[in-house]
Amino acid sequence: MRKSLMIVFALLLGWGSLNSLNAQRYAEDYIKSGTLSAKVGDLDQAMADFTKAIELDARVPEGFYNRGLIYLKRKEFDLAAADFAKARKLRPERADILLQSGITAKNLGKDQEAISFIRKAIRVDSKSPEARFNLGLIFFEKEQFFAAKNQFDSILLTKPEYVPALYQRALLFMELEDEKAALRDLNKCCELAPSDPEMVMTRGTVKAGMRLYRTAKVDFSKAIELDPEYADAYMNRALATFNLMDWAGAESDYSAAIDIDDSIPEAWLGRALCRFNLSKNQEACADLQKAKELGHKLAQEYLDQLCR
Repeated sequence: MRKSLMIVFALLLGWGSLNSLNAQRYAEDYIKSGTLSAKVGDLDQAMADFTKAIELDARVPEGFYNRGLIYLKRKEFDLAAADFAKARKLRPERADILLQSGITAKNLGKDQEAISFIRKAIRVDSKSPEARFNLGLIFFEKEQFFAAKNQFDSILLTKPEYVPALYQRALLFMELEDEKAALRDLNKCCELAPSDPEMVMTRGTVKAGMRLYRTAKVDFSKAIELDPEYADAYMNRALATFNLMDWAGAESDYSAAIDIDDSIPEAWLGRALCRFNLSKNQEACADLQKAKELGHKLAQEYLDQLCR
């Protein structure tokens, strides 16, 4: 009898192990399915799949990690933080989990916690450009420019074509008023990502700051070609054209910016100044009135001087 009990007990143990193995396999299937759904943008299905994977086997960190990514994408930061914490408990030395924990903490306004997580991610995987990049972004936002530059420099030493770091370093140089260094990095960005209108437009902004208005206009025109609804590109091209004293050309670009977004007070003020130069005084005064309504601080002063 005792022997029979032992055999039954052993069978039960084997059955439990088999159930556990099956649960893990099913959980992995749901994780694969959720990952595919996330790639095609079906976040609801992805969320359901990752949640089912967690229900089947809560010992697999990918369920929590991937569901945390969905919460992060949806800006549900508290829920993302909770899932990343569970994933960290299961795999405390995984760099990707630590990095996403840091990004989530940053979005929750916990900068020091974010820095701590991301530095741990770097210690685990010192070659990860994403971790150093996000650490650089935090330092940049805190106006710790040299600390930010150190992170971007470290990335570019080993990955000189890592465009996000090049672009952020260019913005950093702009903050430091080092226009030549900014232009150097932006030239490289535009070579590596020629179809990105923001990078082309930013390069034009630097050139305009250097009073290279004609070459700046080329960049603004390229940005508009890449994105015809880019109101800021029209605004910047209008300003460069205005500085070249082409009042009609500038008026046209300000009008285009207004057509895209009529809530920009600078566009109404800029067009008003063009129209005064074109002797369209009545239309100019109407534009100044609109700029005033939108809150431009100089509009009333111009109205008093030019529209009595």
